[in-house]
Amino acid sequence: MPLPAPIALGFSGLLAVLGVACAAQSFLLARRVRAPGENVAAVRLAAVFLGLAAVHLIECAIATSPLARFVPHLHSTTFGLAYGFGPALWLVARRATNLPPSKIPAWLHALPVVVGTTSLLSWVRLPAAAKIAYLDSLAVVRPSAMGFGGLVAAQSLILLGFVYAFAAGRVIEERRQETGHEKEAEGAVDRALARLAAVARAGRNTFGVYLVVFLAIQFLGAHTYQVDTLPSLLGAGVLLAFGRELARAPAIPAARGRARGPGQYRKATLPAERVPELLGALERTMTVDRAYLDPGLDLAGLASRLAISGHQLSQLLNRELGVTFADYVNARRVDEARQILKDPERRDLTILAVALDVGFRSKNTFTSAFKKHAGTTPSGFREN
Repeated sequence: MPLPAPIALGFSGLLAVLGVACAAQSFLLARRVRAPGENVAAVRLAAVFLGLAAVHLIECAIATSPLARFVPHLHSTTFGLAYGFGPALWLVARRATNLPPSKIPAWLHALPVVVGTTSLLSWVRLPAAAKIAYLDSLAVVRPSAMGFGGLVAAQSLILLGFVYAFAAGRVIEERRQETGHEKEAEGAVDRALARLAAVARAGRNTFGVYLVVFLAIQFLGAHTYQVDTLPSLLGAGVLLAFGRELARAPAIPAARGRARGPGQYRKATLPAERVPELLGALERTMTVDRAYLDPGLDLAGLASRLAISGHQLSQLLNRELGVTFADYVNARRVDEARQILKDPERRDLTILAVALDVGFRSKNTFTSAFKKHAGTTPSGFREN
């Protein structure tokens, strides 16, 4: 029996449009990723994959129309579209947060897209009857019918999408903490990063729920066309929402004071014999002068107090203490906040007041840093 028109033309048609939009967006973003060491080809490969998936979805949308004979027959399950979301979201997140090149080999980001594309194209030689049987999916088809290898591959790629979305959320949250103490960090930047983090969490939750549903229907339900397309629709929405928020976001300052590899300090001029002296001066600046209480403190400002360059201070923190500038300053602020929160005479202070007292610019940034360094929220710490 033919696929009902509302599904063939409405649901799939919308999904196809979103797929094409995602492909175009990924390609345009690829043109903007120019940081040394980033794999621009990985983003373009994601765009190619999403384009192929979009062609398949268009085919689904016009399956009951004479136009179907003009579309290449890419026979595959529609959740194949979701394979490109993880890498695309990760690369977009790195672009959004203005980070330096990643230490992760860039070609790894292309692997899930290669596997997804291969899976998509492997269905090309199937007879037309197979496509009709799939689209006419009111019949029950359990995931186990895919075969063990296909089932494991699908679950692995869905899980990989979850990991990518989780990593994107983490890197945005870390960037929020870093911008929280920089002079250039205005409230608009923090709000933009907060919105991007919320979209990344939505992507993570989408993949997580999809994985649970995908596993559950092996034993409990029918594997239908709608089961596959709904997560793809949600994933497309996540990526498009991320792009929208990125377009609305103000310019985010380039990341500074991040951990570096040994080869990146070849031009550093910090003499080894000065390290003990500078570590002592840094400790005095923090414990005696309590420089961390200044909400405008940045890498260059702290370096000037030590009469060294920002690059040298970054080297001192990264090599000798094993921390970034953001973590070093925030750890001091969190320690100060702990003392305030434990003081019974200051229980009338709100969490926001404590955050401002110790040098943070916002409650959200303070809470994120406190959870990272203390393992709990400020409110939870106060209650315990």
